[in-house]
Amino acid sequence: MALNTKQSPLTTVQAQSSQIKQRKRRRLQVCCQVEVIRDEQECQQTQRLEKNAKPLQSHQLFQQLRFL
Repeated sequence: MALNTKQSPLTTVQAQSSQIKQRKRRRLQVCCQVEVIRDEQECQQTQRLEKNAKPLQSHQLFQQLRFL
């Protein structure tokens, strides 16, 4: 049996699995942050589009009224 050695195979496996779990958690956190940033960017883009769309719509309406 290799239980006399400083680090038994079981503890190394446990250490590796805990490291993997920590990495997964970090990845999840990063993914969540990226998603939030994407959502914020999309929100800002839609707000910009709405701001840009309002004057365009009124301008188009004036053009249409001129033709009538």
